[in-house]
Amino acid sequence: MGGLNLMMAFEDESDASEFLLNVALWKDWFESVDLWSGQTLAYERIAWLKFHGVPVNLAENKVFDDIASFFGKVVKGSQLSPVDWDLSTSCVGVLVDVGSRVADSVTLKWKGRKFRVWVMEELDDWVPDCLGTLSMRKWRYLLMVLLWGIYVHKNLRRK
Repeated sequence: MGGLNLMMAFEDESDASEFLLNVALWKDWFESVDLWSGQTLAYERIAWLKFHGVPVNLAENKVFDDIASFFGKVVKGSQLSPVDWDLSTSCVGVLVDVGSRVADSVTLKWKGRKFRVWVMEELDDWVPDCLGTLSMRKWRYLLMVLLWGIYVHKNLRRK
């Protein structure tokens, strides 16, 4: 559905109710789960932003996250590490409400100097982490979910 919204489906209403009540099953991935009854959702999507031009002496996760916050809500922060080969670039996941790809630049100011930083959106699609780490029992629930009709409202839990 886009952004942090996910539609799930069940074989029948009792399966949907059982899933809703089994908070222990879904709490690691979702902040909330609601039955869908035709609600209208705002357009949202996850954009992976990549930065170029941050001076090495300023290359810190907080700097990359702060730049990303100009474009939307940071949902997966920079994970730059001192062992990375290229400290001048990083990727940050941002929740945006526009359909166009992000391609922009910002000016980073530090000690009276200005540095131009280019921000480009990666073109790969985002897949939630939880889809790669499920037990067989949890996969069965999610497969049921994808087959029938429940709306999981917003907010895949960030890790």
